[in-house]
Amino acid sequence: MVFARVGRSPDPNPDTMALPQPKQSATPQAYRPAEPRWYAMRVFNNRILRTKEELESSGARTYMAVKTLRETVNGRLVTRQIQLAPSLLFVRWTLDKLLDYKREHYSDLMIYRRAESDLPAPINDREMEMFILVTSS
Repeated sequence: MVFARVGRSPDPNPDTMALPQPKQSATPQAYRPAEPRWYAMRVFNNRILRTKEELESSGARTYMAVKTLRETVNGRLVTRQIQLAPSLLFVRWTLDKLLDYKREHYSDLMIYRRAESDLPAPINDREMEMFILVTSS
């Protein structure tokens, strides 16, 4: 018995073959890692220092990119810190705790999210370590 192919045969070259797209789960729990991850948030209304202190007192690790300036004012050496990215705060925490904090402080901040879902976008640990190294003063 002979079988005939109908239509065009698939291209055997793996470079030109389309890869199947992963299906997203109906439950967001599938995307909630239990381990702490880095996330970026924008804090509104000059509440960044208060938010940073609250997060740290709750057990989260935070990072705010600042530049330390030393200048002479009226004959005295003055040191001050300037935010490199105003209102931008990075937090390393579990996703569940971060979302709980967001619900409690809804109007104070915005968490950067993935384009394809409503979940916050985690930042790769290695990339965040490099960012901290480059922006630390």
